[in-house]
Amino acid sequence: MPRVGATEIWEFLDTTPDSHPIHIHLIQFQLLNRQSVDVTNYVNAWTAQFPGGTFYGQNCDGTSGEVTYADGEIIPGYGPPSNYLTPNADGALGGNPAFGPYLNGPIVPPDPNEAGWKDTIKILPGAVTRVLVRWAPVSVAVGAVGPGQNTFAFDPTIGPGYVWHCHILDHEDNEMMRPYSPTT
Repeated sequence: MPRVGATEIWEFLDTTPDSHPIHIHLIQFQLLNRQSVDVTNYVNAWTAQFPGGTFYGQNCDGTSGEVTYADGEIIPGYGPPSNYLTPNADGALGGNPAFGPYLNGPIVPPDPNEAGWKDTIKILPGAVTRVLVRWAPVSVAVGAVGPGQNTFAFDPTIGPGYVWHCHILDHEDNEMMRPYSPTT
């Protein structure tokens, strides 16, 4: 839920063995750095935070209905396991555990070809990728806009919302995307 005119740091963690070209709709962004993560232990901590319970979903046989999950079992379609707006131990929002305890390598700056504003960026496996996301047109000077100020030629808060997604077509087609709704 980004605020129009604000600047945010987003962190992407790739828990797969593949790189992913990630695209964020509406804006451009800059790569800050990457850092290796102990993916196995992070995923175990993430999974352990799911609360369990009974939800409407798809059963193993392909039918839809109520499905009961145990505590610590991933609930498909549930979203992040914790409250989205409650900061984690690193101070990050989004409902996921902090990366801090699982970082296991040095901070790596962007390669020279990755400098500057981008609309797609490579997310590497086994690493957290940090990007600076500015919710304003690139043509607007840094410092010339603040949170709550819309400098787009349209109202980005109106409409169905936006997404970030993987630009590998099979991934995009199979819902490797996350919606966001800008606010003012």
